[in-house]
Amino acid sequence: MKFLCLIFFLLLITYSTNCFALSKSANEIVVPTDYTTIQDAINAASSYDVIYVKSGVYKEKLLVDKPLFIRGAVGETVAIVAEDDADILTIEASNVTVSNFLICKSVGYSSKSAGVRLSNASRCMIENNTIVGNFIGVLIEGGSFNFVQNNVVTMNHYGIFVRRYQHDVESYGNVIFNNLIANNSWNGIEIDWGGANTVSSNTISYNFAFGLEIPDYTPSSMNVIFHNNFVGNADAFGKIYQAYAPENNYWNFSGEGNYWSDFYGVDEDYDAISDLPYVPSRNVIDYFPLMGTFRTFTVCNYNVNIISNASAYEFSYSITNDEGQPFVINLLISSDSEWFARISLPKHLYSFSSLEVNGSSYECRNFTENDSYINLYLNCSSGVYVVRIYGFLIGESLLVCTLSLTFIYSVLICYKKVRRCAKTIKA
Repeated sequence: MKFLCLIFFLLLITYSTNCFALSKSANEIVVPTDYTTIQDAINAASSYDVIYVKSGVYKEKLLVDKPLFIRGAVGETVAIVAEDDADILTIEASNVTVSNFLICKSVGYSSKSAGVRLSNASRCMIENNTIVGNFIGVLIEGGSFNFVQNNVVTMNHYGIFVRRYQHDVESYGNVIFNNLIANNSWNGIEIDWGGANTVSSNTISYNFAFGLEIPDYTPSSMNVIFHNNFVGNADAFGKIYQAYAPENNYWNFSGEGNYWSDFYGVDEDYDAISDLPYVPSRNVIDYFPLMGTFRTFTVCNYNVNIISNASAYEFSYSITNDEGQPFVINLLISSDSEWFARISLPKHLYSFSSLEVNGSSYECRNFTENDSYINLYLNCSSGVYVVRIYGFLIGESLLVCTLSLTFIYSVLICYKKVRRCAKTIKA
């Protein structure tokens, strides 16, 4: 059963967000040019229309009941502000994208309202938003295959909450990816009555209670949590207590776990993975904790991953011309102590050629590769360094983006069969 579960997650996390092959219409509605309010634009729109919202403060509570692309202007402040204690944005339809908004309350909360509520909705995308001042920042109740990614979720009571819908519809197969979930007054993430969800590449920091909690009273299992940074959570308990969960949830994937700010591991083989496991709390065992914080950078729809203990670094890349032409990755690293970095380059995108540090050729302390990544490990003394990695762009594989929704549904069926099998075994 564990093997089937891991196959399920492998398929799920390789399923790119670009694969939502939604047949949107060509119609674009502009707010406030065409309609003065976002809700009026939603009401007037046809399925899969694009609603483009210009900068401004929109004092509204929104209900989305059809598949739409709702996008705030990139690089501008587009705020949706609730002036009473209620949900700000409620999504009751599948295949909805909401991006580039500031979603916040102008009053304090007293009820269990949410900044974004996905109510029995599936295949939705909540991305590149800042969500502030709610009881729950993002609430997923009863949906599947939703993506919550690249958001800042801060100063709520709960950051992201996953639970069942109307007591009988569980939330499963959702992906919480590459968010900053920080300074919330209780849990950063909580999963109640939800299975087979993936929590990956997030920074979960300085939340008052747990960074991530799966309570004992909920039958939530087969959730996979890896490549996250757990930093300074659990002040409420008077000690570092960053995660809590029952058995049958997994805290690593493909031999890599999470970074824990209160753990100091041992790495004698220089792969940026501790040789010793870490147990944050009962039943939470990270067998492969990371030796430094994890960050991921999107390059041509692939992820370049870096694990490092450097104080600060900046990432950029350049492509000289077409496919097969030189490709350069640049890192500006500064640290007041000895530092290391493990840089993982996707093999479907990139062919490695050479590495330079401060203009001189550099031989990696460790060089490994698997079917998906080339891993470069380097370490230097304190100071400021310019790291350049040279190679060639292979070109995007179409494998991920040609996965059809039919295939995804077949994975879902597989998961349901695994669940039934598990229940039969327990019986």
